[in-house]
Amino acid sequence: MKCKLLLALKLQLCNFNVIQLFSDSNKVQEKIMLEYLKNTWSRISKITPWATMFGSQDSSNDIDQGDVGDCYFLGGAASVAEDDQRFKQIFVNELNNKAGIPTIITVDDYLPVTTSGTKSIFAQIGKDGSMWVSLLEKAWAKLNGNYERIGGGFGQEPVSFLTNSPSRFYKVAGLSLDALWNLVDDSDTNEFLMTVSTAPGSDKDKCIFNLPCGHLFTLLDAQNLISKNGTKVIRMYKFRNPWKKDNSFTGNWKDSSPIWNANGETYDKQVNLTIADDGIMWVEESEFVKAFNQLEVSHYQKNWEFSWYNKEDDNGQKALYYFKLDKTTQLIIKLDIYSSRMYAFNCKTLGDDDTSLDLRLVSIDSAGKILNQFSYKSLSSMDSFGWINQTENPLKPGQYRVEVTPTWLQSDVKDYTVVIHAPYKIQLTDSKGKTNQVGGSHDLDYKLSENKANTQKAKSNLFQTKKEATEHKRRDNSNISFVNYSKHKE
Repeated sequence: MKCKLLLALKLQLCNFNVIQLFSDSNKVQEKIMLEYLKNTWSRISKITPWATMFGSQDSSNDIDQGDVGDCYFLGGAASVAEDDQRFKQIFVNELNNKAGIPTIITVDDYLPVTTSGTKSIFAQIGKDGSMWVSLLEKAWAKLNGNYERIGGGFGQEPVSFLTNSPSRFYKVAGLSLDALWNLVDDSDTNEFLMTVSTAPGSDKDKCIFNLPCGHLFTLLDAQNLISKNGTKVIRMYKFRNPWKKDNSFTGNWKDSSPIWNANGETYDKQVNLTIADDGIMWVEESEFVKAFNQLEVSHYQKNWEFSWYNKEDDNGQKALYYFKLDKTTQLIIKLDIYSSRMYAFNCKTLGDDDTSLDLRLVSIDSAGKILNQFSYKSLSSMDSFGWINQTENPLKPGQYRVEVTPTWLQSDVKDYTVVIHAPYKIQLTDSKGKTNQVGGSHDLDYKLSENKANTQKAKSNLFQTKKEATEHKRRDNSNISFVNYSKHKE
């Protein structure tokens, strides 16, 4: 069987106020988890007749996770939604590219619902009528094959998917309290996106402070609390649970704790505390290092441009790419490659860590001689954190070469995209002086029926008969598209 790759497309969401009726013919993507085969799908207008795309309240508070374990996706999406301008760019974007930068992907407004038909099974429609979370989750499920395949992941996945921003992991235990504070404070100042995770395990298990284990939260803020006499400073961290519930949080600073205003203190007023079971919680730094084992920071750069070179059917040899700078420039260079999440079932059987690409940046003279090596990174398809960061040490005017050395597995689709993120577009050429910002040879084709070992999974298609599929195509569905930045082909 020739394995076909499930693409992670770049998303662009059309303005929902302009309704264009259509039927999503790409039913090969609409598979439901086996346990929900008896559930039906319903239009949002029937579930919540007064729903609008963004609702009437702060979009960052709309996240409410459903039955699928995609806290990593919803928590990461919530971090993007913290900034309104950054958030709205997910949904309205004029670009339509095909090589690791925006491409249109469309979903209709039907959602799988409970047997009563009044509630979505998965991400909920907001209490303010906002539907963007449910639709964005559906797009993520569509790109990954079905809802079943989006359970479990890393916070960097949705951030990269929605903003193309590279990320870095930090082990909390490896940071001093001062280093942790400075990292979070600086990241917050730079408007980077942050998530934190509890110790590994099932989210049905309880970790310290009654927080679910193996769970991802959006890190919202770091703030100093000042005592009324000015002699005491308490470092505090604010985070949000995508379940939109405090889940009986037992930290010292739970909403109902008297510590907020004991002895005439005004700590509650300093943070504008809202006492509600809304998933928003606070911990002081001594609790933070007990509660979380991992911090993830995504380096979002506001108003920067993307330039790229799309490489298909790589031969496994070192490849050289060139660019020239006419002025001192901050930039980030990263590689986009396929992760195992983008493969059909049983196609990628070997460990992701065996697939790697080495990335090196050097400056060269007119003859191609190396003048200086700036950075060397190794990227695996498991982590996607091997990227070159020249934001603190901008590159001076001159000629530069990017070297990519891959180690592929037989089961890999041997494609990658070299991406430059900078304040302006930078032309990237190969050793023949050619550019390549288009894809196209690897079609979106996710035929589970080709895989004999997955016949049962193939039967999980929601539309069990040709008649049902035909009837669905006749429905009047609203045209909804999104912007994403995952590695893909079209």
